[in-house]
Amino acid sequence: MRIPTHLQSRVKKLALKSWVADKQFPRDHYFESIDTYEERLAGLKTADGYDEATANRSLAVMLGAELNAEGALNEYVVETNTHDVEDDQEWTLICEAAGWCVLQLYERGRKR
Repeated sequence: MRIPTHLQSRVKKLALKSWVADKQFPRDHYFESIDTYEERLAGLKTADGYDEATANRSLAVMLGAELNAEGALNEYVVETNTHDVEDDQEWTLICEAAGWCVLQLYERGRKR
């Protein structure tokens, strides 16, 4: 699973993959969220135009919203101070990028 190109610079600049891979990151909580979200999206996968790529983007966006609500992503971005967040659209893209990182970590663990 690849993180969309338009998000990769944010992932790299903020070291989001390292952040979600850190032992202190509550991955079990987010992995459970992925399982729950996948159950809810399962019925949509039969709809026209709703394929695995669309489902993955939906999962990443939902995870990003959860990361935003939880607050640790905001603390991390402010703490690292490597990326200016000047507007809501930029913050939304950072949240989605972080969601993709969690989803990618989940998928890698699933393949083992």
